[in-house]
Amino acid sequence: MIPDEKCTTEYKLLLVGETHVGKTSILLKFTEGKFDETHITAIGIDYKIKYITIDDIKVKLLIWDSAGQERFHSITQNYFKGAHGIIFVYDITKKESFENIKEWIKQAEHSATKKNYKKIIVGNKTDCEELREVELQQLVNLATKKKCSYVETSAKTGHNIVEIFNLLVSDLIKSSNGNMSVNGLKLDDIKEKKKCGC
Repeated sequence: MIPDEKCTTEYKLLLVGETHVGKTSILLKFTEGKFDETHITAIGIDYKIKYITIDDIKVKLLIWDSAGQERFHSITQNYFKGAHGIIFVYDITKKESFENIKEWIKQAEHSATKKNYKKIIVGNKTDCEELREVELQQLVNLATKKKCSYVETSAKTGHNIVEIFNLLVSDLIKSSNGNMSVNGLKLDDIKEKKKCGC
């Protein structure tokens, strides 16, 4: 674990999507390397912390896991505020969960306060390929329309789980263009110091 004082920046990420699509499983696989088929569905909002390094930049991630039940949508909307990145998750074996991603994106566009927040659409449960109801091309089409990243994953096998967060954080770092001030330094300054061996 990287101590907070060694981190050059911090991002708040939010996992959203319908219930039972695997949001909590993705979070647990990424932060703890665990997969539990008997885990209890998230109630309200929970979060975990993870430290990663991207392009020589040490990052602290606060990853919020939201409940997908309709009655918690108003709670989730509050957490869109201040989010640097939003992960929209659906289940590739449930077409309805994919169709509802459009509504989740609409909510984000309405509630998110960071103008330059990044988003990624995730099709989870590729380990259940034989039950697939949403083709990869449908994901590609939606992501292209919404101008965001996309990836298919399996929280059970770990397929592409790390890639979700690497893609999102890389997009955030690139979009900063070195203008984000972190601990009194700009990201470009931090990168330059790395090159100089400081």
